[in-house]
Amino acid sequence: MAKKEVKSNIKKNISKTKSKQTKPKVLQTPASFTKPQKEIHYWGIFLYAALILIILLGVLMLVKYGDVVVGKVAGVAYTTESNKVTITGAAQGEIIPFTYNEKYYKLKVGTLTDGKVAVDVVVDADYIIFKPSEVKEEFITPLKEAIIANEKTVQVIEDITQLTSFTNYKSLFVSLGVYGAKHSLTLSEYQLLTDYLNKGGKLYVEGGDTFFLDPINLKYYLHIKAISEGDTQIIGALAGQHFLLGYDYDITPLYSLGNNFVDHIDKEFNTPAVVIQQGSKDGQTFGTAVAYEDATKLYRTIGSSVPFAALVEQQDGKTKKELMAKYLEFFETGLPTLQCTIAQECDDINPCTIDSCANSFCVNTPQETCTVCEWDKPCTVDGACSLDTSTCTIIPGTKFSSTDSVLNINSITPKIISKITIPTTGIIEKVYVKLNIMHTWRGDLKITLTHNGKTITLQNNNPADSNLHLYYTYDLSKIAEEGTMDDFKNIDMNGEWVLTVEDTSPTLNNGKLIGWSLYITEEVPQ
Repeated sequence: MAKKEVKSNIKKNISKTKSKQTKPKVLQTPASFTKPQKEIHYWGIFLYAALILIILLGVLMLVKYGDVVVGKVAGVAYTTESNKVTITGAAQGEIIPFTYNEKYYKLKVGTLTDGKVAVDVVVDADYIIFKPSEVKEEFITPLKEAIIANEKTVQVIEDITQLTSFTNYKSLFVSLGVYGAKHSLTLSEYQLLTDYLNKGGKLYVEGGDTFFLDPINLKYYLHIKAISEGDTQIIGALAGQHFLLGYDYDITPLYSLGNNFVDHIDKEFNTPAVVIQQGSKDGQTFGTAVAYEDATKLYRTIGSSVPFAALVEQQDGKTKKELMAKYLEFFETGLPTLQCTIAQECDDINPCTIDSCANSFCVNTPQETCTVCEWDKPCTVDGACSLDTSTCTIIPGTKFSSTDSVLNINSITPKIISKITIPTTGIIEKVYVKLNIMHTWRGDLKITLTHNGKTITLQNNNPADSNLHLYYTYDLSKIAEEGTMDDFKNIDMNGEWVLTVEDTSPTLNNGKLIGWSLYITEEVPQ
């Protein structure tokens, strides 16, 4: 959104000296005293007037002074008669800080045209929304309207580096957009925001594609753990937790309004951060908003991977005005202490904490040996991410691994075949296959597994899946797309197992098969 711009008139009355031909004058004095006559040298007057004119022109060119008429800013109306502010010593392009009527402003002097100068009013409000140029206006308007609906003033700015301090404002809202229309924080922006937090600031940050991949982000200050970059969309409702309990919202189905590669997040372990909103997909529950209050530096933060604009009010549910009121209340007073009667009321959606209710207060005790996951990457070499619990678990069965070296998948070898030969016999009860494939667009890959005349498709190519790499164990962290792993049940495990990986667009993105393994449990003879 463009910055608010206030047009100002710089009025300058330049008195011009007109030279007239006159005769030398004689001053009349008392008879007792006679003063010698003095001639006026006209060439000196001309030079003096010319010098004055040059100085005045220079003042105009530099926009040295004028009356800045403050117009309507951040929903607060001013009259043009009473709100005139005179600025001095301001050159074109200069940023001018000043205080008027106990309000803080920053003005940027524009180009002088026809005696008028354009002046940008950067800030005059209780709250600031930072809208980078890449972020769509549709993400900003709902935030702004919700703040104004709570009878607060708000100003939208596109460049926070113009400001040297945020101490005059109650809190700052930062909207970073989503995949396809996002802004990644610059180092100068990061330093400005972290300095603000270190001084006790109140900060809301939203970004659907921010916390997992961006090299510069605020998740360590917000105490957010990024689990994954999420799928293309979240399906279903988002449920409020903690001080947002009962604040449930649907999520828009539109990519353009923020439901696009939304990061799955959680709170950091062993911190007082709390998940205040959660979503679910394919039976997995994950956080979408986390609140944190720092006991030492006294700053407070809310980090959300779902943009405010993507929330859809439910019939008879809480409005977005009410949701914003809860956000502002948290920034003003901090996290409330929640009381409980049963353990279920203390569920923090974190599968690696033991939730209990002790003396009417919730306790969430971390399990140190537990690892939250969404794929096998954070798990041990013989571990997989369980679809049921979203935690790492040991893969059961006897392990058989490929002895192939790393196999490249590219335009030269778009289709690779790797084999595992099992020399022993045994009737299969359950089989799992663990894959470790690096690829810059994993949706290009079609992967099949063949044994004893049976073939199942672990993954079909999907051009919409632009995610990186593939670290999954079928049937623990992922389900085969055509056929099931149970197709191999009750047959002999002896012989060749053939893994085929085909890149359906090898000229665009490449990768490599790092390795793969089978884990087989056998039927116990009756």
